[in-house]
Amino acid sequence: MPRKNIYPLLGKPLIAWTIEQVQGVPEIDRLICSTEDEEIASVAQEYGCEVPFIRPMELAGDDVSGLAVILHAIDFLKKQGECYDTVINLQCTSPLRTAGDISDALKIYYQNPSAKNLISVCLAEFSPYWMFTKDSLGRLVPLLDSKYSTTRRQDLPAVYRPNGAIYIGDIQNFLITKSFKEPAPFPYIMRPENSIDIDDDRDLQLAEYFLKQAGRD
Repeated sequence: MPRKNIYPLLGKPLIAWTIEQVQGVPEIDRLICSTEDEEIASVAQEYGCEVPFIRPMELAGDDVSGLAVILHAIDFLKKQGECYDTVINLQCTSPLRTAGDISDALKIYYQNPSAKNLISVCLAEFSPYWMFTKDSLGRLVPLLDSKYSTTRRQDLPAVYRPNGAIYIGDIQNFLITKSFKEPAPFPYIMRPENSIDIDDDRDLQLAEYFLKQAGRD
């Protein structure tokens, strides 16, 4: 989906859903959009988001990591004399995340003095304990310990997957580790139906369905 951040979703560009979510979170001091696209910047500003810079083209493209983009934003603000304690990464592709999700995630983060990172997750739809890989002969072998291969699903350990909706980190730690996963993050657990990450038209249709079901259209 080219330029999906401004793709229409129930009458609003995709990026607007994230902007409006943050506008309902008083704990967040400042919201900025990092983009190299002038049209995306204009749409973000239209919905009330700051665009203090246009991202350099060397940080554009599908092969550029999101972490590099965040590091650039932190560095830009620092050069403007603006320093913050916490960075929150909210990808525009998670329109079913709510302002309440963001607030609750921040509460978990700040209520744990040892927290350096938090990421949002949901229960994995399929357990890796029942999954296979192939060996050198092309045979299926258990991905993890084979002792779980006959374990009932309800008795398997709970497994969570990152859903891409919320990343929170201590900025000083982030500048050192360049990661939201070091040291081990605290989780904010979201419902699977709120964890859709827009990647293609099918995801968009699912998002529309669940937004309507939740009365958020």
